[in-house]
Amino acid sequence: MRVKAALVSLWGVENVLELDMLSHSRRLRSNEVLNVIATGRSLKGQYLSLRYITKSGGFRSAAVVSKKLAKTAVMRHRLRRSLYTALQNLSLTSEVQAVFFIKKIPPRPHITAFINDLQTVCSKQFS
Repeated sequence: MRVKAALVSLWGVENVLELDMLSHSRRLRSNEVLNVIATGRSLKGQYLSLRYITKSGGFRSAAVVSKKLAKTAVMRHRLRRSLYTALQNLSLTSEVQAVFFIKKIPPRPHITAFINDLQTVCSKQFS
């Protein structure tokens, strides 16, 4: 699913950026999410925390946004799509299953903040 979201840059110019969901083959299913949360190791960044396990089958992930953090479904979905777009831009190739928890809403544009946070967090373990 592709959603076009207008983001205002620092200079006040509107840019149209496509936010993409990960394909079903790259997302974790609910039983896999529960397994990763129960048995995984954790890492923390400025905006994200994650739990992960190493498992064959390529990089697969899920994104979780709490209702306490983003009250409306629109905002929760926007944050999830931004994180998924950032994950696609990083193109991680390791054999990892990861559940990302968004802990703090980053400044706009969300994607660049997530990319920077993911680079620092993921470089510690699976790059």
